[in-house]
Parts: sequence; C-alpha cells; structure tokens
Amino acid sequence: MNLVSALRLDVPRCIAFVGAGGKTSAMFQLAWQLPPPIILTTTTHIATWQANLSDRHVQVNTDEDIEQIVGAKLSGVVLLSGPESEKKRLSGLKKRHLKQVYEFTRSAQIPLLIEADGSRQRAVKAPDAHEPVIPNFVDLVVVVAGLSALNKPLDEHWVHRSLKYAQISGLSIGEKITASSLVKVLKHPEGGMKDVPSDARIVALLNQAKSQSLKSKGNSIAQHLLPKYHSVLIASLTPPSRGEGRTQNRIDHTQKGYDRRGSDVFAVIERVAGIVLAAGGSERMGQPKQLLMWRNKTFIEQVISIAKASGLWPIVVVSGAYSDQIKKVIEPLSVQIVNNKQWKGGQSTSILMGLEALPPDIGAAVFLLVDQPQIEPRLIQKMAEVHAGTLASIVAPQISGQRGNPVLFDQVTFPELMSLQGDIGGRALFSRYKIHWVEWLDSDMLYDVDTEEDYQRLIRNEDGNK
Repeated sequence: MNLVSALRLDVPRCIAFVGAGGKTSAMFQLAWQLPPPIILTTTTHIATWQANLSDRHVQVNTDEDIEQIVGAKLSGVVLLSGPESEKKRLSGLKKRHLKQVYEFTRSAQIPLLIEADGSRQRAVKAPDAHEPVIPNFVDLVVVVAGLSALNKPLDEHWVHRSLKYAQISGLSIGEKITASSLVKVLKHPEGGMKDVPSDARIVALLNQAKSQSLKSKGNSIAQHLLPKYHSVLIASLTPPSRGEGRTQNRIDHTQKGYDRRGSDVFAVIERVAGIVLAAGGSERMGQPKQLLMWRNKTFIEQVISIAKASGLWPIVVVSGAYSDQIKKVIEPLSVQIVNNKQWKGGQSTSILMGLEALPPDIGAAVFLLVDQPQIEPRLIQKMAEVHAGTLASIVAPQISGQRGNPVLFDQVTFPELMSLQGDIGGRALFSRYKIHWVEWLDSDMLYDVDTEEDYQRLIRNEDGNK
C-alpha cells in the first residue's frame, strides 16, 4: 500500500511532517506518489543534498522570488527553501512567504508538504521548546517514529534530544527504549502531540518495521495510540539516497492495489466500530429474539460481547421494536444505544441511524446481526486485519463457500449506505465495490435465528459441540 492510499488523500492537502525515523523519506515518497505538481518546503532546515530529490529547487530570498513561483505554471516536485547556511543546510521560508505559498497552493489545488522539525537522522525524538514549527493552516500532521529504536539504549545515538525524551517517558539515560515509553512520548502534549493545530488531522507513522517482530510491536503500539491519533501507519520506507534524483527514487503513483511483497505501508490501524442491528419486530419468532437466551446470556448481550472481544469500538446498538426491554438489559454494558422509531421502514433505517451515531474519525464499521450470537470474534478480528492491510471498501466472510455475515464496510462506503431506502441492507453495495473475501470453514457461522425451529437448531448445535 502506498502513502497516498494509507493517508486517505482524496484531495490536495497541506501536510506537515514531524518526528524522527524517516520523516524526510516519508515526505519525499509521498511527493513522488502524488500527481504533480507538488510543492515541498520546510519551516526549519533541510539538508542541501536533499534538494537533488526534487525536480526543481528554488531558493527564495526576496518577495520577487515568491511572486515568480506563485505566478508560474509549475510541474513535477518543486522544493522551495531559504538560502543555504554554512552547515550545508537549506533554511526555511520566511513566515510571510510561506503564507503566500500556502494561499497559492490552496487556490491552485496543489499539495503542500512541509518538514516542520529536525531529528539529525535519529530513530526517535522529543521536541525542544522551539519546535516543531507547524503553521496553523496545516490540514494533516504526520508524526514519524522509528521502531528500530525499540530495545536500544536511550542515548543520543538513537534519540534526538534524549534528555527531553527521558523526562517525558520516565526512563533514565542508558535504559532500554520500550514500546510503552514510545507510546507515552507520542501521546504527550510536549511530545508527539506538541503544537499540532486543534483542527488538523493527526496520523502516527511507525516506520522502520523491517521484521515481523517490529511489525507486531508496531501493531501493539498502534492500539494504544488510538484515538489520540486518527490513524496509525506501520511501514518500512526506503530512505532516499544522497546524490540520487527523483527518477531513481520515484514510486509510480498510478500503481493501484495491494501487493504485500512491494508494500512500503504494511497496515493502517484505525478505529473500527461495531453496529449491532437489533431493531426488528421478530414477527416469525413470535417473541423478541433479541432477548432469547444462549450461553447464559441474551442474544443481544452475546453479540455485544462478541463485538467487544473483537476489539470493535465504539459499539452502537440500534434498537427499535423492543427498545425499552433491550435498554434495560444492556444499559450496564457501556455501549451506545440509539432507538430507531422508524424500524418498520426496513433495515436501511437502522443502518442510517447506526452510522449517524459514529464519531467522524472511524475508519470502518462492522454490522452485526442480533440473530447470530454464535459468530466467533476471531472471524471479525481477521476481517479487521485484512482491512488494515488493504483498506478494502468491503470485507466479507465466505463461509464454507457461501457468502456470510458479519460484513465490514470502509468509511468510503458510508455515504452510499446512508442513502439506502426500504428493507435493504449493505449487500446492495456488493455490486458496486470490489469485495475482499475472507475464507472461513465453520458452517455454524452461517446460521441465523428467525423461527423457533432455528433457535432449537442453534441450541442442538451448541450441545453437540460440547
């Protein structure tokens, strides 16, 4: 998966990169993947040799220099900087020049990428008092950290501003850098969250995941970073080489799809919500099937337990016909309950209410049916893993060769789901999107309970599996 897909960049954005462990690599790789033109700059400094990674480098010294840029027809990747210092570093733009560049890129619908602090090529860092320098007009902040620092000593070889890292993390100089210390620094208001504009989206990029062990640790760290971060990327980005230009380093931005062998971003960890559809009138059953007992719990309690065990959060329960009875049973379970008074209008009305109840930073939602209390959490976890590695629009189980439930829908499908009408569910979208199927062999997962006979069969199957 490339960075454009992983960051969900559907329109040109103003993006700031901060942190350590591959910040410059991330910025230039994203620039090479985006459709040109793209403008890059810095609010601090950038190494002089890195200018070779752009198609064109312009040093801005005067107002006239900026006026020529904003009035020109640009192409490729354009790096804008201030003058070169004695230390072979290019300085950042003056504030007024940067504001002019931003206004130009916004009106011209051109991406603007900004490196907003330094790290001296260390794996991790803690910011000093004067950094990062993130303009207040930035849409997205990408906070980069290198997983290669894990289990390494907390010193200046691995950590930029090691004393500040020690102060925030609670570790001592020389101690091994732990995953929990990295989480603490990335979540701290004087660490990874420092000076991020309040209305900007914030993404953590856990880079240098060069082994399966580091990928696994990255995934564990990611769970602790949500929901402070809107999403967490686990990646191993190839650093740009000195002296090599864009043609040697460029990634074809037209390439689509997911190829694990050539991926730079292995996973995008986002919050996946669970929506329990429990509004029906149970006409064929003759009694509320939401309140039928199974494994010493009501169906509705069992399905909520499945959602929690699967790691889904938040969990929204859409009630309807038996709203008062259901609320009494599940109120202690710390889930959100919405009452669909229009439940007779069909499943689409419950889908709409469930989605409307979700916060805006949800990456995907799994719809669980209240008449399937036997679904295994591992199936849902597998679907979420597949979604994290692909950002597929729809992930669905294929159980013993048949299409099954529950189904995961990516956020890109939410507008269409919310426009459904009548007694139509999410399967109406199956013909409009490519489905990523998850093979599952347990045919018990196919059963749903609509009648008394179905209920008795479910109980018999449970008894037979004991």
